[in-house]
Amino acid sequence: MQPTIKQQKFVENILHNVKTGKGTQKSAYLDAGYKAKNSQIARSNASRLASSPKIKKSLAELFDENGITREIILEKFKELLNSKDQRVVFQMIDMYNKLKDEYPAGKLKLGAIEGIEDIFTQDDLKKQ
Repeated sequence: MQPTIKQQKFVENILHNVKTGKGTQKSAYLDAGYKAKNSQIARSNASRLASSPKIKKSLAELFDENGITREIILEKFKELLNSKDQRVVFQMIDMYNKLKDEYPAGKLKLGAIEGIEDIFTQDDLKKQ
């Protein structure tokens, strides 16, 4: 079963966010034309949508077609470490791991991405 037009736009928005290092699942969701009563609901709906098998499959295919690999994601994370808003980094890690089923939703495991411990020190994590 193919994704709907909105779902495909959501997938494309996530790819764009990963490539640019900007945006969240919530922004991808809203930019795809979905509506929500408030920010919390939009974030929850975006997470649920991103976790659906159909969306995961579409994302995996689009990531592969566009050469988005773990190494590229790690490079983006390294670039974002100098960002004033470190939440973006953790949101990208969270998004990537959820999409790739690397850890149970809501439970960040630092070992989920090989090499992540080389990017973040314990002091970095304590600041969050």
